[in-house]
Amino acid sequence: MRAVSSALPVAAVIIATMFSAERASAATVHYTSISVIGESIHITHPDDVRGEAGQITLKGVTGLGSTTSLVAWCLDVFDFLKNSGTFTGGGPLANTSNLIGGLMQEGNNAIALAHGGSLFLNGHFYTTKDISAATQVAIWSVEYGAAFSYSSVGSSASSSNFNSLVSYLEQHATPDVAYWTLNERGNQTLGTLDPVPGPIVGAGLPGLILAGTGLLGWWRRKRSVRVAA
Repeated sequence: MRAVSSALPVAAVIIATMFSAERASAATVHYTSISVIGESIHITHPDDVRGEAGQITLKGVTGLGSTTSLVAWCLDVFDFLKNSGTFTGGGPLANTSNLIGGLMQEGNNAIALAHGGSLFLNGHFYTTKDISAATQVAIWSVEYGAAFSYSSVGSSASSSNFNSLVSYLEQHATPDVAYWTLNERGNQTLGTLDPVPGPIVGAGLPGLILAGTGLLGWWRRKRSVRVAA
């Protein structure tokens, strides 16, 4: 028996898919205070700024379910970090090193192992603050490349040993470790390994149309088989 031809089922499926699929919105993260483990630093390029280099903890966090604190690293030497604020979640930085997430991972792990004391790395003992500051310098180094330089860092390690630690961290960082960015106009851009949902890219109408086209092809094949029978 010949099947009755109708495009209605396909159209209905496409329309239902389009209206039932909700586009995820970026997370909004509020924080009320900060703390930093690290050392003072004088950055000379790509901006001339004095501040602190090291692991950042956002405290009093809301907007991420049961999470009340968030460990992060600086990805921006042009803006100072506000003591409190509201970030929007985003994806990793575009057109930059694939070692940034791996360096965050190396730093977080080493700081945890040092546990506020010191850790033997690359032939030397380094304090928790030295490890944290070196991790941050390594992140800036791979992010900005040759454009990044600094004149001094308040480390207890000698300059050569500190630079050696920065190189060690870069060499041992795992490529392509996933990380998320925290963004707010006028505030410092941060990176974190803790998942912070950002807006879905490329999940709008084109993707749904392609999905609908696939359904149409499947329905046509099924119909042609029935006709041939």
